Amino acid sequence: MPLAILIAIVLVRLEMPITVLLVFAMGLGMMVLKQFAEMRIKLEALVDERTEELRVKSLELERQATHDTLTGLFNRRYADNYLNKEIEISKRNDRPCTIALADIDHFNQINDQYSHAVGDKVLCRIAEIFVDRCRTTDVVARYGGDEFLLCFPDTGAVFAEQICSQIRTTIEKEDWSMIATGIKTTVSFCIAEVGMDSRRTGVLSDADLRLYQAKNKGRNRVVGLQRKSGAD
Repeated sequence: MPLAILIAIVLVRLEMPITVLLVFAMGLGMMVLKQFAEMRIKLEALVDERTEELRVKSLELERQATHDTLTGLFNRRYADNYLNKEIEISKRNDRPCTIALADIDHFNQINDQYSHAVGDKVLCRIAEIFVDRCRTTDVVARYGGDEFLLCFPDTGAVFAEQICSQIRTTIEKEDWSMIATGIKTTVSFCIAEVGMDSRRTGVLSDADLRLYQAKNKGRNRVVGLQRKSGAD
């Protein structure tokens, strides 16, 4: 208000041509300031937009580095890193940890008889069943073409075997006709428990051996640590 009064007094005392010129200059200055303000707002909005795009792209790249593009599960790289850390935590805190390897039975026949596109849909559906049946604290990864790794932290072998048995039964009873008429598939599981002297390679080797036993025993079964359980 004082500034406005001062400007008014100055304008009154000035001659008309000078007053008009001064008013014009002031108006022009205000327009320029307004344009600069609008440009600043637009630039800030553009910077925010570009920053968000970079954040989204960064998250996508991070996801691609840790997740399987087909099933959306964690990939082998992530699973190996996670398992290394989980084994160390398990040994340091003396708490149980169990893993399971799962392999789709006769998966190559599905690809050969129905096409790889159908095989991909089977993989995705089995991945969904794994996630639905596992707990939020468990880690499920696609470990190979038709092989999956399940990690059960703070879980002993007996309970992990129960979870795998439930998953096996669900997959066996699944209505696969929604994917292709006549299709049917099952999954074999094996269990391995982390010990005080365990390493990732050793735990996985134990699991691989039991998975081989599951295949030899007729597939569609869970091979645990002390007993072999067939199809329910």
